[in-house]
Amino acid sequence: MKNKKRLIAIFILTIFFISQLAIPALAISGQKDETVYVNLDSYGNIQNTIVVNAFKVPDGGVVYDYGNYQSIKNLSNTNDPQLQNGLIIWQAEPGSTFYYQGVMENAELPWTFEISYNIDGKNVTPEDLIGAEGDLSINIKAIANSLADAYFRENYLAQITVTLETDKCKNIIA
Repeated sequence: MKNKKRLIAIFILTIFFISQLAIPALAISGQKDETVYVNLDSYGNIQNTIVVNAFKVPDGGVVYDYGNYQSIKNLSNTNDPQLQNGLIIWQAEPGSTFYYQGVMENAELPWTFEISYNIDGKNVTPEDLIGAEGDLSINIKAIANSLADAYFRENYLAQITVTLETDKCKNIIA
């Protein structure tokens, strides 16, 4: 009987501690927006991946998030986070929107990209473009990445931006 009471007490305490660990996950439920910015090199390989997270701060003024970032930067105030094995805890103004960014290492995107270049109809390398003149065509091919989670491949959108010097580039057609 004594062992049975002890087992029940241990079970209750275990449930209590597990429920306390789950509270941070519930605190951000439905209140997070995330935007991923990826810079590619001239061949379409990933150079860096920056994730910007936005939270509607709950009444308690504490924001919980999970992530494995190489570095993080507060974009809203001067507070430093508490870091605990992938858990990121921020203090922020209740009712405000809080932003921070994280730099990811070895990010796996839902797509891979192939970039090819043509000058006057001839296929050229990015290095050949330096100082070149002629009718330039840049082709960017987005390919579903079979290594990435199918949910992201099928439900997310990629916006691709190419920066061109408009004093040197004319007749730009997308």
